[in-house]
Amino acid sequence: MSHKDHVNHLIFIVIATIFSSTTHAKNLPIVLLHGILADKYSMVPTEKHIKQYMPDVYVKNIDLGGGKITSLFNLYDQVDLLKNALQSDEKLRDGCIFIAHSQGGVVARYFIQKYNNPHVYVYIAWGTPECGIYGAPDKIDKRFSWLNLIERHSHRFAYSYIMQHWVSFAGYWKDPLHYRQYLDKNIFLPYLNNEIKHQDSELFKRNISNLAAMVLVQSTKDDVIYPQASCHFGFYTIGSLKDITSLYDSPLYQKDLLGLKTLAETGRLHLKFAHCAHTELQSDEYNFIENTLPYLSYEI
Repeated sequence: MSHKDHVNHLIFIVIATIFSSTTHAKNLPIVLLHGILADKYSMVPTEKHIKQYMPDVYVKNIDLGGGKITSLFNLYDQVDLLKNALQSDEKLRDGCIFIAHSQGGVVARYFIQKYNNPHVYVYIAWGTPECGIYGAPDKIDKRFSWLNLIERHSHRFAYSYIMQHWVSFAGYWKDPLHYRQYLDKNIFLPYLNNEIKHQDSELFKRNISNLAAMVLVQSTKDDVIYPQASCHFGFYTIGSLKDITSLYDSPLYQKDLLGLKTLAETGRLHLKFAHCAHTELQSDEYNFIENTLPYLSYEI
């Protein structure tokens, strides 16, 4: 082979390689998960947004248990339903991107931390109480102001056996005035966030640290999640219902208990803001285009 032929051969190989990688690369499937008192139909607006910008991507819109009432079930049961739905779908075997709304985010994150099979590369959470909730939604408070009195005594029933084993939101009810009781009696969130030592602590941290991206969206107009900062892993300072401890000032971050500091220091943690009501996050075009779409192009 002459020198000229050799050069032409190398050029052909380079062009063929580039063409092959371009034509065979495809976007990861996208999994959608609804929140509490909702079903898969609440995520249909999101599905339409995705199809508008990424018409060829596979979208799996999950219905946990097939009804809104199921979303009130024990969170561990919901994780099992999610695991079965994901692992039974062959189209997800090479991995996926997760978009979860509200409570769906803590269910999705537990799956990622505990199982992560199929592998989740990108976790996107809209209005998810990552650090828990304390307080009734604003719309309820205005109509039933007496609930504020009950909140002060919520630790008496929220951390009871029945509530913890049967009602979903009790699993992420975090009482800053009774923090020790929260750590001792809450069977879900302290484990999920590695606030206590347990046998899966290192596994949870490793799976979070391995994410290609974590995108957390907090809405400035959220009327359901209290405090709103929980969507960014912030929360009321222990012993206070006024002061907020941000993620960056928390032991969770400073001690890197869950891998969030690792994500942040490597540019993989993205804290974003939306400007719509909690129940509009799935349909809000700004939230999708600015906070979500840039992270959906992860290719395999």
